[in-house]
Order: sequence, then structure tokens, then C-alpha cells
Amino acid sequence: MVVSVEVSDLRGWSKQVSRAGADMYAGNDYAEKYLNDANFGKILELITGEYRELLPKVQTTLDTDGERLRKSGLALEYAADDYHQRDHNFASEIAKADGSLAVTDDGVASGFEDVTTGASHLMPPTSNGQQLPEVSLGMLFDTICDVIIKVGGPDIRQSLTSFIAGDVSKAATQVSAWQHLASCAETVRQNLERGQTAITKTWTGNAATAQSAYFQRWNGSIGGQKSALEQMGNYLKDAVEQAVSFAQVTIDIVKTVISLVSAAWSNAAIPLWGQWKAIKTVKEAITTLNSARKVLMVFMNLLKSIVDFIKASYLVFTSESLPPAPTAGG
Repeated sequence: MVVSVEVSDLRGWSKQVSRAGADMYAGNDYAEKYLNDANFGKILELITGEYRELLPKVQTTLDTDGERLRKSGLALEYAADDYHQRDHNFASEIAKADGSLAVTDDGVASGFEDVTTGASHLMPPTSNGQQLPEVSLGMLFDTICDVIIKVGGPDIRQSLTSFIAGDVSKAATQVSAWQHLASCAETVRQNLERGQTAITKTWTGNAATAQSAYFQRWNGSIGGQKSALEQMGNYLKDAVEQAVSFAQVTIDIVKTVISLVSAAWSNAAIPLWGQWKAIKTVKEAITTLNSARKVLMVFMNLLKSIVDFIKASYLVFTSESLPPAPTAGG
């Protein structure tokens, strides 16, 4: 079988693969810097455990991406040397030199320029000003809470503080980080795809076919990572928005309860009827609070969906899910 190879193109492809590895290394550094804290407070507590477990998996996978792509680029460089020197004593597993060669070298590598680098997307993340609404309900709130407790209701102060405590600004910042990482991964995938298309024009033979299949695996793997990174960002963005909405709804409901109880209280001085009216209105307020559970359930269902997604993502971010690194062969 006659094999054709344009050595400068092969070297250009080698360098492009190595740059892809450098971009994924940069992605790992970025994840270690900006995706290293899963503590968003009580309001997002449901996702904390799984999210905390996901972060190091993402970091390790990005680092492994970088290492294996670096080795792949080196393997292609060895193959170019092997073809150029007509020396079959050593070539990488990814591109063992074929027996009958038609080697050319015009000194120009065409089609292996990156449209942009993956690392160029790794800008410092921002929170876009997301934060939970402040709770400031005044002295009347404390008085009303005491009344509600006396008629058998919950301590709203404790519940309110517990439910809406959290750091959504931190979570929103991580949303931005996930989005930037997804853009980095997609750019790397596109650059490799572009380079693979270019090298098929000037490299043929068994080795070329083998490396083409190998980098098709990288295309799928990095594409899967990009999708998972992007979806994690989208889910976390939804969680932040729902957390803010839930907190605001909770505060609004409490304010409504205060208004109801305060109005009833003004009639409490009226013998019998006024006292009965006050107690009745307080109980109605408790019913209103219970209806807020529906809002809470929507929020909780979203968080449960996020947990399920994170668990599924564990399979994407493993070294076993990646193409193996090429090894030296004889």
C-alpha cells in the first residue's frame, strides 16, 4: 500500500493538537481557581453533596484531557520525524509508519491555524449582581410572630431565616465559570475537528486512518464534556433564579400575613367578636403560609433534577471516558 504524507502538514497538525492540550490544561487551572466551593448556604443545600463531588471530577478530567492531548501531539511529531527520516525503529502507537512511503515536504502547514484559542474564553467569572432579597420586616413582625406561636403556628422568624439563607452571588459567579469552560471546550473541539479535516487531505494510509478514528473519539469526548459543562451552568443559573424568586415570594407572603394579622388586631378590643376575629385571621394567615409550600415544592423539584443531572455527569468526567493516551511502540 502506497502511503502519502506531507510532513509539514503533519507537523502543523501535531502543533495544533498540542495547543488543544494546553487549552485543556488552562481549563483545569481555571476550574481549580473558580469551581472549588460547593457551599451556597441553606437555600441550595440539597445539591451541595453531589455538586461538591462533581467539582474535583471536572478538574481531574480537564487535566487528563490536557495530558493525553499533549502526548497525542508529541506522538504525531514523532510520526512526522519517522516519515521524514524513513526510520521505522520508533513511531507512536497513534501513527506507526507504513511500509511504502511517498513523502513530500513543502515547508508549509496549511489549515492548522486555530480560529481562536480555548483559553481565550477563560475570563474571570462574574455574578451579574445576583443576590437574595434582604429581610427587614420591623418590630411588628416580632410581635405578630409571637401571636402566631401562641395559637399553635410555627416561628416564622426561624423558618424564614433558615429557608432563604445562602450565597447566591457565589453560585451565580460559578454559573459564569461553567459557561466559560463550556466555551473553551467547544473551541478546542472545533479546532481539532478543523485540523483533522485538513490533515486528511495530505495524509493517507493505515496510520492516517487510525489517527482519524482516534481523534473522532476526542471529538465525541470533548463534545460530551462541553454539553455537560454548559448544562451544569444552565441548571445552576436556574437554581439561582429560583432561589431568588422563592426568597422574594417567601418575604412577600410573610408581609401579607403581617398585614392580615395587624388588621385583625386592630379589632381585637371589640369584646368577643373582635377577639374571635383576631384569632380567625391569624389562623387564616397560617393557612396562607402553608400554601407557600407549593412554591417551595417547585423549587425543590428543580434542585432534585439538578442532583440527578450531576450524578449522570459523573460518567462524563472520568479518565475511562476519554480516549487513551498513545504509547511508544516498536
